[in-house]
Amino acid sequence: MHEYAFKIPENLPSDVAAPLLCAGTTVFRPLKEAGVKPGKRVSIVGIGGLGHLAIQFAKAMGADAVVAVSRSPNKEKDVRDLGATDSSATRTRSKPLRPKCRLVCCSSVPTPTACRTRCS
Repeated sequence: MHEYAFKIPENLPSDVAAPLLCAGTTVFRPLKEAGVKPGKRVSIVGIGGLGHLAIQFAKAMGADAVVAVSRSPNKEKDVRDLGATDSSATRTRSKPLRPKCRLVCCSSVPTPTACRTRCS
């Protein structure tokens, strides 16, 4: 992961830089390796500490659409403020979401093969 480590600028306060280290690398690396860029559509599943960063990174990487998926509809305003172009609350959906993408895991799974999915 050293290829994603950078010197922290002197003028960046530690409390601002801290979330970008472990949590930031956890979501940035898979997004980068998945080739998130303009023209791509990204769904971020789980809008906790990691999801908040993933939304911002995906938007900053130029993704055309960033869809935030959460159980709670209460997070809709927050995710839009962070850069999500759309959101979906699974608790209030009558039909399950149908993925049309490759799944990228941004979690602490032990190996990349520990997280698998089939997208149609």
